[in-house]
Amino acid sequence: MTQMKERAVELIERIPDEKMFYVINILQNLEEMSSNRPADKKQAMEALQNVLKFSGRLPEDFDADKELQEAREEKYGNIDALANREPYADDAKRIMEKCAAREITGILAAHSIPNLFYILRKNFSQEERRFLLKNLCEIFQISDLNEKKIVAALENNVFSDFEDGLQEECAVESMADYIVTRNPADFKHSRVKVILPDELLRELEKN
Repeated sequence: MTQMKERAVELIERIPDEKMFYVINILQNLEEMSSNRPADKKQAMEALQNVLKFSGRLPEDFDADKELQEAREEKYGNIDALANREPYADDAKRIMEKCAAREITGILAAHSIPNLFYILRKNFSQEERRFLLKNLCEIFQISDLNEKKIVAALENNVFSDFEDGLQEECAVESMADYIVTRNPADFKHSRVKVILPDELLRELEKN
């Protein structure tokens, strides 16, 4: 082992367990960068032609903003803690409190942040949304997105919803114990155990 690697191991051993999530993410990204396939011009040009085959499929009056808004509201419409929607708001707040108190480690998939920024735009100013989401990033750890996760989710046909597949990829790579959701049916094929918010709270009370 080189002196550089010995120094790296020494530094890693000093890092507390609750911070190892970040170390693993960094190392995984570095590994991916070092093993990236070389640029393949022919393959890229073939991919471009495949994409262009879909040109003209959308109607001229296609409203991208409207479609995106409807899709995101369908997926993220139930933001229980912010909407104060009972009986779910209390569970959401209690879980967030435990994450903030570092009793448990909460993880958000990175793509949830821009989605929330967009769908909250009608009820919160841009300044409020930036402040709100920045604070969520203080409460939760953020699992980043990379090419490996995106391609894996695209190739994972057991999830009909691509976004659910991304959530699961983030949970797997983060070595999460649970995916906490009010829609467990969406994750029936998940490799990570799926649990309802109130079930998580009951589980935590046992320990």
